[in-house]
Amino acid sequence: MKREPEKSMPRYGHGFTVGTSCRPYQVITARVHPGESNGSWVMKGTLEFLVSRDPVAKLLRENFVFKIIPMLNPDGVINGKYVTCLVSFDPQLHLSYY
Repeated sequence: MKREPEKSMPRYGHGFTVGTSCRPYQVITARVHPGESNGSWVMKGTLEFLVSRDPVAKLLRENFVFKIIPMLNPDGVINGKYVTCLVSFDPQLHLSYY
């Protein structure tokens, strides 16, 4: 008995089509450095705004695809590092790692 090949799901990262146009991406990150705890509060406010019923937020959602990373360096935050992650490098300088 032959198996049908599984259909793969569309991959994220190739644009999101609405009608005939693609929306550009907006990447939002916070907590690159664990000591920047105020970034968590800014991210919280940003997320609350983006999911709100505000007409500007609705316009933004219609025109952009948001890729949100609320905590870029969770291992550094959890382990009390100030700038580096557990493997002792600054994630801001090595974003290709993520």
